[in-house]
Amino acid sequence: MHSHEFRAYANSFLVFLFFLTFNIFTNDFLLLKNMSKASAVTATILIAITLLLGPLSRFFPKQFRYDLVYRKPLGLAGFGFAVIHATIVFFNTYNTDLFYIFSESNPNFIPVVYGTVALLILIALACTSAPKSIKNMGFEKWKTFQRTGYIALIFVILHFASLGNGYFLKSTIGKTVFALALIALVFKAISIILKKQKMHSSKEIEHLTKL
Repeated sequence: MHSHEFRAYANSFLVFLFFLTFNIFTNDFLLLKNMSKASAVTATILIAITLLLGPLSRFFPKQFRYDLVYRKPLGLAGFGFAVIHATIVFFNTYNTDLFYIFSESNPNFIPVVYGTVALLILIALACTSAPKSIKNMGFEKWKTFQRTGYIALIFVILHFASLGNGYFLKSTIGKTVFALALIALVFKAISIILKKQKMHSSKEIEHLTKL
């Protein structure tokens, strides 16, 4: 494991611990419920930062070009926490009742659909993140495919916005997470409109494709 990967994973875990501790001291939920909430917030933050680094490197290449090496470990960490959140919800909240989860009798049916679409996209991105997959696809094609992460982020926002009549977005944490995700999407849209080119460092490409 490279040092930048260790820093990314370690800091990601610290973010999770921060929100888990915050949840434990600010509500009366059981541990699994608090873990679910903390992992969901952590996943969204990490994914948003991962996607934001791309546009930032286009607008401020001197400051952010060499930070692109953190995108893969941060993205994988975000995916990992998304899986933790989904797993806890599936087993603890819905007791593995798949038919109820995707039935209209589930009051959170629409949010679940949004969340499922986001998770499926993240699974596809994670499965193609291995160096061998990148080499087989070719760096440019792989990079284009990775842009579907922005679609996943949109569905994550829709998931939170529709969950429980948007109660999460009424909280300070919810508004902050929503703002971060929105900034990532806006910066990406502006970079596309202005046709800003991204400069990849040789170090980033080497780490991505090295078997």
